[in-house]
Amino acid sequence: MDEKDQHQGALKMQIRQLVSLECLFLNLSLVALIPQDKQSVIEVMEDIEELKECYNNLGIDTVKSSSKKAKRTSEDNTARIEAQGVLIDFLTSLLTKPQSFLREVANACFKQFCVECLDEEGIARLMGIVATPNAEADGFMQAGAQADNDSDVEEASESGSDAQDDSDSESDDL
Repeated sequence: MDEKDQHQGALKMQIRQLVSLECLFLNLSLVALIPQDKQSVIEVMEDIEELKECYNNLGIDTVKSSSKKAKRTSEDNTARIEAQGVLIDFLTSLLTKPQSFLREVANACFKQFCVECLDEEGIARLMGIVATPNAEADGFMQAGAQADNDSDVEEASESGSDAQDDSDSESDDL
């Protein structure tokens, strides 16, 4: 009975993964239909193609038999591992999209795949992705704050010289 329960649990997880990918495909298709510039539509279509290739390489479209232990070739296993990494990277990239519904779907899809897709290398890659923009943003913020301070000083000095010019012209009028 224990093996049967494990098989049913695996099937339920596979169904949840399929549903989450289907939801992701549908939402990306909706983005392609939203009126926008041609470049954005091309990017979305490329994203859909990438996700389609990833789906094919994940091998979740076939039901795994519990009675027959299907042996995967090393090529299939390598393609699956690579597809998992691509999927995680793809889902992470969707978090930067302006459409909130895409971010929500990416989050839901990530929850279905993170258990089997994330290993030490994947976690390190995610940490690099998360840390890099923050470090760059911190540099931009500091540079932006310095530029704002410089412009404030320039405005203040210009305002001071304008006030000086105004007072000079008033004394000339007298």
